[in-house]
Amino acid sequence: MDSSIEAKKLDSIKDALIKRLKSKYQACQLTGQVFGREHEKHVHHIVAESINPALAADEDNLIVICGAVHDEYHAWVANISGAEISRATLRNFSRQKGYSLDWDKSATVGVA
Repeated sequence: MDSSIEAKKLDSIKDALIKRLKSKYQACQLTGQVFGREHEKHVHHIVAESINPALAADEDNLIVICGAVHDEYHAWVANISGAEISRATLRNFSRQKGYSLDWDKSATVGVA
């Protein structure tokens, strides 16, 4: 099958998943803050698509967070030399900020 057709199919699957997750979660998965009109919902890839494209449409690689927290995380990562968007950096960010780690299945089983 043509790679452009495959890419369009993946984008369609990813878009549907993002829409479903935004509907499912009424609070930020990091802060627990309930979304209101003033809180934009963002769906964040725990591991960046550029690092592992196979996880782009994997529900276990997506979390719904407040737009401001999303921006704060990306700024935080940008200030760390050599850091990338990964499960480890999001876990460290969450710990430093006192945010929930409930999104991180590996943290609940003791994986560092």
